[in-house]
Amino acid sequence: MKFYRIIFLSIIFSFTSSYFGQEIDSSKVQHLKNVYSNLEYNTIAFDDLKGKWQITDPLLIREIFNRFIVNDAVRLNSKELLNDSLRILSRKVQTGDIIIDLRKRYYDDEIEYFAFLPVEELDKENPKYFIDPINDGFYLKKILGEELYLKVKDKGYFFYDITKDVYQSEVGYNFDVNLSLFDPYVMFWSTTSNFRNKYLLSLFGKWGENYIFLPGWFSSDYILGAKLNFRDVLTQDPNNYMYELAVGIAVPAGKPFTSVLPSKSILRSGESIYFKISGQPLKYMNVDFDKFFVNLEGMFTVTDYNRSDFKPKAVFEFTSIRDYLVFKLNKKDLFNLFDFGQFEFALGVSTHSIFNYIVDPASANLIDTSPKTDWTNKFSHFVFSEIGIEKRGGLMQYSLSALFGQNIVDDYNYVGVNARAMLSDTFGVEMKYYTALKFDKIKYPYRSDTYFVFSPIFRINY
Repeated sequence: MKFYRIIFLSIIFSFTSSYFGQEIDSSKVQHLKNVYSNLEYNTIAFDDLKGKWQITDPLLIREIFNRFIVNDAVRLNSKELLNDSLRILSRKVQTGDIIIDLRKRYYDDEIEYFAFLPVEELDKENPKYFIDPINDGFYLKKILGEELYLKVKDKGYFFYDITKDVYQSEVGYNFDVNLSLFDPYVMFWSTTSNFRNKYLLSLFGKWGENYIFLPGWFSSDYILGAKLNFRDVLTQDPNNYMYELAVGIAVPAGKPFTSVLPSKSILRSGESIYFKISGQPLKYMNVDFDKFFVNLEGMFTVTDYNRSDFKPKAVFEFTSIRDYLVFKLNKKDLFNLFDFGQFEFALGVSTHSIFNYIVDPASANLIDTSPKTDWTNKFSHFVFSEIGIEKRGGLMQYSLSALFGQNIVDDYNYVGVNARAMLSDTFGVEMKYYTALKFDKIKYPYRSDTYFVFSPIFRINY
């Protein structure tokens, strides 16, 4: 019995000693903090004159947070964190939802306040910190290292390969013009929130549709319209957006080369409208689905031309692709293909309507000679797949992809190559080449067994 009593008293003594020891240690720590803060020259009356700014670039924030981890400086409520907790915090940093809030001292421009914050906590009177803030510039310098500390203190950093503006200004694209025959655009308005995202509004053009295998000048419709582009994180990749909405109209397009056109012309038969919805909806549910794009675009003819719109001198026939719809799933940056670039893959389906008309000066309206009278039966469908690589950054940027499409209604197929090369992301060239593996020219006189188009590119972006 005495033995158990001794054990019981020992446990109580150990617990009591530990508890009071912790209380003593906590009181000592708080006392030292008070002593240190009292040594600091208090400049609270000058708070409105102190330099304040935020770092919003996700790559720089990752680098800084990693310095905190490496130097064992991550604290939450004055406590060290275990590896599992650090992994959870790191994943939150990777989502881009964390910013850094900074303030300089009044009298010597050293950093007196450095805090990781969730974006929604910025400008709150009592924010909930992501980790404990740093209120000592010398300790911060020890964590970051001399070089990185000076860059942060002097704001001597620029956004990564996108802009020459420092972080606290409107980061990202300030001016972006892409001149080409196939996909030109001119960004004419942009806005940046207080954080890291950006909205871009542009005028755009589009000539041809790759996924119905009618590229460039083989199409009689040139799309003109406006598009809204939203980016949650600004990067050097112009295609890395969260969503994009585009609307436009089709206008008549000429053909710079006529020697390789099919025997039967493809012409417009009415006024058309265009739309496109593209984005990364799965990323809203899980950040691991990064760069998984869902695309839906289409063109629909909403009016009908009559004979007076053609002013014919004689009877002639033509084919009209009045409508098309494309649905594509695209995964970019699947893996790094050595030094060649990032591998990407796409799958999709497309459909387009085919109408045959006769224009007769004796008839006021176009004469539809299509053998299929039902509108829904006039559609021809492709199933397509595409693989490619894309290299961004450096002196030379390029993308190269192989495209295969099988027509499941008319039983013919195409294979092709889309290529684009840019020098310093300013001067370049783009080409598309498609050839049919199984094709009957007599049965499909409006189609060509080979398509080849190209365009120079000139881009201005700063």
